[in-house]
Amino acid sequence: MTLEPDKINQKAQVLLDKAYNLMSNINTLEDGETFRSPANDKEVERARNILDEVSELNITAVVLMTYYDDMDELLENFEDGIDAGEEVDYTPINELRGEPAPIPEEPKTMLTQNDQKARDILEEIYGSWSEISVQNGQEYRTPNSRSEIRKSRKLIDKAKSLKIRDQDVKDRILELEGVLDSMGGAFPNYTWRIVISLIFSLGILGQFFYSLRSNVVTPNFEYNQEWFTTEKSGYLFAKPFVYQKKIANEKRKVKLKIGSELIPIAQINRRWVQVKTEKGQIGFVDYRILKGVHVVKTKKDAQVYKKIGGTPSDTISEGIQLIVLGRKTKKEQYGEQEYLKVKLEDGNIAWFKDYHLRTIMLDSIPEISMSNDFYTNKDVIDKNVLGKSLSEIENRYGPAFSHMQINNENLAYFRNVIIVENDTHHYHNSIVLNDSNIATGILYGGKGTTRMYDILPLANSVRGLELSRVNNMSFYRGNKLMEFEWWTNFKNKNWFTWLVYWGVRIFMIFAVIFLMFAIPRIVINPILQFFTFTRYLNNGLVVMIDSLIIIIASYFYLLYTFVVFDQWVLAVIATFVVTGILVQRHASNIWYNRCPNCFTMYSAIDEGTTYTGRDTNVTWGTWTKNVGMTETEYAKIYHTQTRSTKTTNTVDHYLDHRMCARCYYEWDVNRDEEEEGTSYL
Repeated sequence: MTLEPDKINQKAQVLLDKAYNLMSNINTLEDGETFRSPANDKEVERARNILDEVSELNITAVVLMTYYDDMDELLENFEDGIDAGEEVDYTPINELRGEPAPIPEEPKTMLTQNDQKARDILEEIYGSWSEISVQNGQEYRTPNSRSEIRKSRKLIDKAKSLKIRDQDVKDRILELEGVLDSMGGAFPNYTWRIVISLIFSLGILGQFFYSLRSNVVTPNFEYNQEWFTTEKSGYLFAKPFVYQKKIANEKRKVKLKIGSELIPIAQINRRWVQVKTEKGQIGFVDYRILKGVHVVKTKKDAQVYKKIGGTPSDTISEGIQLIVLGRKTKKEQYGEQEYLKVKLEDGNIAWFKDYHLRTIMLDSIPEISMSNDFYTNKDVIDKNVLGKSLSEIENRYGPAFSHMQINNENLAYFRNVIIVENDTHHYHNSIVLNDSNIATGILYGGKGTTRMYDILPLANSVRGLELSRVNNMSFYRGNKLMEFEWWTNFKNKNWFTWLVYWGVRIFMIFAVIFLMFAIPRIVINPILQFFTFTRYLNNGLVVMIDSLIIIIASYFYLLYTFVVFDQWVLAVIATFVVTGILVQRHASNIWYNRCPNCFTMYSAIDEGTTYTGRDTNVTWGTWTKNVGMTETEYAKIYHTQTRSTKTTNTVDHYLDHRMCARCYYEWDVNRDEEEEGTSYL
């Protein structure tokens, strides 16, 4: 886009003012006029770069052309070692900048009271600056901290609020403001970074410790008592998933009579309902012995069958309520399939596969999370269980799956508690209780094998902390998954939207995994900032120390995922990938933004990039192409052809140039960009 002349002139004015304000040396001519000039070579170089940018603009204003020429001559004379104030026929730059030329200093007796107050304030500001340098026998001061800059700005605002008449005071204010503007980038504001990192770190830790101390709350819900009354005899089991053929061999069960009223607690897989009997026993019943099993609703596009095992004759839309008249099971290709017999609104009898209908009485009942495992070790559980009441145990380890008294045996079954003893994992454990429901022993269930991570340093110690209590918050969950209807409808439009849908889901899965395994980096960020922001270690030591801290924190988090979730393959892969990315990014941030000379973080200025060359590596391989097929009487013969592949890997090398806004130190950072391409020959 081409700028209009006025816009070009405005841009030139801004750039020239910027170059002028970079000069920190204040000169006074014989007639009392003052102007700025460079104090060192760095200021000349930075001002010259800005003038080069101005020279590319098509300036039309004469005053700006003069402004540019005088600035250029001023820099040339400085470069030649000439005192610009004595040797150059100088047109005051202040006047060209649109400001009135300074008038000779009036005698102090003529200063107004406000002028004198403002002058004293400005002297206080200059005297408070602690960075002192001497050039040509003259002392120069600059701010040495952000607090000095902040305090100086407040005092300048105070001085400007006075009704100032003296032009020298006004010029002095402009001079000090120019120094503050040029030094602002040299002292980054770390406060907001520290505050934000502390908020995230303390927030995650607070939520974690809150989860460790929170108890499981059994959800309250409304239900129809008539539906949760047995319509035929059955059993109350201590464990769910008891198959019909094994009922006779199941020892821990209680006979339920027809008409037994049960209080629903939760469900598992919409088949087993956790209930409490009138005598206070807790266990599981097959939902098919309850009266409410007959009230169902159709799922989306439920298929209608005229006979069991036939082909569907029709479909019914979602949400239609039906009454089940009977049930039959048929062996099919992939196993047994249960069919439900119903009477339709038109009076016809039809059959539905059971998964096309949902039982209404189960809609309001929460689910027990079957993935909610609680890992602990033998010593810790003996300490926290033996001699404790059942209610105390449940407050720590979550509710018992069942609590039944059979044949003078009082057992509470904790399916979710996994006890590790000498690297041996015990599953399906029960706690033995006396008549007062006080734990007197532990009855081990199944025995598992040793996990690979059991041999890792500190693994058993981390397990003994019983951090799995975090999982107790998800012991119960609603049985309805949160779905967005519009998103589901979008997926079902065509193959393209289907690909988009799954692409987004896969991306979200990886994003969640990355964020989950980035938690240790977020938690320890305040510690990393301590080494990064303080100025007493060189960049190499900071990178090494911070990287070790990230790796150690990630290792402890890895142990945490092992003992809480019992997932090691995904956890190891995710930890290595995420930790590697975070270590590399943190190190790159240090090399790019922390000055190697004064060790100030975020004081770096981008000074451009230099291309230094390219490395190319070619790898040859083969691929097989299918070129046809011959069909004989006995077989099909596929013909293939082997072709060559050429893989070219190129690495472009760059030097990114950086300069510190505080000490003007310059350094370079190596950067590589890699690209790979494969061609089939």
